[in-house]
Amino acid sequence: MSDRAAIEKTAKEAEPFQEVQRDYYREFQQKEGIPVNRGFHVSDLRTLEVKPWPRMGGLGAYVNLFGEEVMGDNYVCEIPPGQNLKPQRHMYEELVYVLSGRGATTFRTRPGGPKWTFEWGEQSLFAIPPNLEYQHFNGDAARPARLFAKTTLPALFQYFKDPKFIFENDFVFGEIEKDFYSAEAKIYRGQHDVIVWEANFIPDVR
Repeated sequence: MSDRAAIEKTAKEAEPFQEVQRDYYREFQQKEGIPVNRGFHVSDLRTLEVKPWPRMGGLGAYVNLFGEEVMGDNYVCEIPPGQNLKPQRHMYEELVYVLSGRGATTFRTRPGGPKWTFEWGEQSLFAIPPNLEYQHFNGDAARPARLFAKTTLPALFQYFKDPKFIFENDFVFGEIEKDFYSAEAKIYRGQHDVIVWEANFIPDVR
């Protein structure tokens, strides 16, 4: 076998492995058009550079911390004064922390169902379950609102690969009650007398 034939044979045998090693999430990130910050830490999320983010309708930047890789990602999203982001729906989970500003989020528990709203402010913390239809609004006409979010998007991209499955899926994960974002938390005593709060909305983590 000639050297050329051997090289071609090796390349053909490697094709299936290249598909397995392909980073679908990184490819998706590159198309988003916003800064991607990678490292072990970010000195100040409140001053991190953000740029127009067409998919979200605000300004944004990704924050990929070493050690997380396919397990999760983070982003910062800024809503200009008095404006709102585009409606969102996605198959991954998201945990949102309000860095600054105040506003509200509307959500539907099922397609075509009634809308409900909860309000948030600086240092609020709330969770967004998979495929919930929601939209964020800035309630201050003079100042931007800045959110920091942690998601499970990288893992979903590696599993399902297709953005349409992740962002255009109409599957509903059961019924969610209208008081889903109530500030009332379930409090109980866990192991070793640890106090546990169970909630998906904390108005102020302080």
